[in-house]
Amino acid sequence: MSTKRTLPFAGVIGLLGMLAAAPAHAYCRTSTTSAPTVDGHVCTPAQKDDSGLPVFWGMPRITYSVQVDASKDIPFDTARLAIRTAFDAWTSADCEGQPPRLELIEGAPAICALDEYNKDRGNANIIFFVDEGWSDDSFKLAITTVTFDVNSGEIYDADMALNTTHWPFTTNGAPDGIDLLSVLTHEAGHFLGLNHSPDPEASMTAHYQPPEQMDMRSLAEDDRAGICAIYPPGPLADGCDATPRHGFSALCAEDQSGPVLDAPPTGERCCCLEGDTCVDGICVEAPGGCACTTHPAPLGPGAVTIPLAALVASLRRRRAAGGRRAQAPS
Repeated sequence: MSTKRTLPFAGVIGLLGMLAAAPAHAYCRTSTTSAPTVDGHVCTPAQKDDSGLPVFWGMPRITYSVQVDASKDIPFDTARLAIRTAFDAWTSADCEGQPPRLELIEGAPAICALDEYNKDRGNANIIFFVDEGWSDDSFKLAITTVTFDVNSGEIYDADMALNTTHWPFTTNGAPDGIDLLSVLTHEAGHFLGLNHSPDPEASMTAHYQPPEQMDMRSLAEDDRAGICAIYPPGPLADGCDATPRHGFSALCAEDQSGPVLDAPPTGERCCCLEGDTCVDGICVEAPGGCACTTHPAPLGPGAVTIPLAALVASLRRRRAAGGRRAQAPS
């Protein structure tokens, strides 16, 4: 069983009380809680409304794809560089002198511009812009949709959509635009399993506040602690496969003729070094070689889809995101 969930920045008014009472550094992870009106999370330090299991990428080597059309205002190469920079902020975090056990690889460009997970077709972790026809709340700057196994929390797929229908993104820090790299850095945190932080200084804060929004390009201590907790430092085996689940396809499901013929098998790949085994997502020394099963069984008939809410903005100087939706996948 899996859940897909979109996590936006929460509304300003509803968060002010929580932020005022929150500790200076306290990260939150997205959880498997699937009720559509509940923002499922597991926080450190714990919060009274924590619920479910925290989500994570079982395969720490992950491929993402930039959609070929990019945006009318943001060329493909500009988008690629900004996305790469946003992910690099997380993969280069200082986890007591080492980076997190995490590698993001840019794959072939995607033709598909949808947030979808296919249990019987190929997949891609797509980052795309919506220049026309944004179907969600117009105040949302972006939506990151994550599909995960509700029994384990393992992420199967993640897609990121940016709302260029209603918002002018900029790459030069112009005060009258939305800073693209700030939004991407925040959304990359959702992509990797983090939820909104109660720390107003964190990249994962629920607030987007120009003109200081460019501070979100760099991780705060809260962000660093979160990413290091999800992906503790450690080596990756050379053969660690980054292929999306069920094989890579640049096409949407409706344009694929069938399953990807050369897709690697699921449930048989491991990313630990020889002689190590995977325990609760961490490689440890153990006799008998690697026994790390990183891809559980395919989705069952009871699978549920939930989007993780992304960045939402208002026309006022304080901008935030909030809301989420749930649906059952076919």
